[in-house]
Amino acid sequence: HHPKTIEDIIHQTIGKVFDYFGVEHDLFRRWGG
Repeated sequence: HHPKTIEDIIHQTIGKVFDYFGVEHDLFRRWGG
């Protein structure tokens, strides 16, 4: 998935950080990540 907006970039970045720390989230699950 290639982010198209600033919001997408922010959500993807935060999602990766959350994944790194093992935090549950649904920021980009809808993208099939």
